[in-house]
Amino acid sequence: MSAETALTQIKDRKYFASLSRYSGDLLFVGVNYDEQSKTHECRIERFFKQSLK
Repeated sequence: MSAETALTQIKDRKYFASLSRYSGDLLFVGVNYDEQSKTHECRIERFFKQSLK
């Protein structure tokens, strides 16, 4: 899995739905750890409330 795949999963599975009463913008963070190379990959996306409908 990649960090991009993690972000897609967050959006597709609507993990943010429990925050429907939250009035601010959100940051979605996808993190991946590669066991072979011992490196981390991180993607951060800012989402505005109106884009979550």
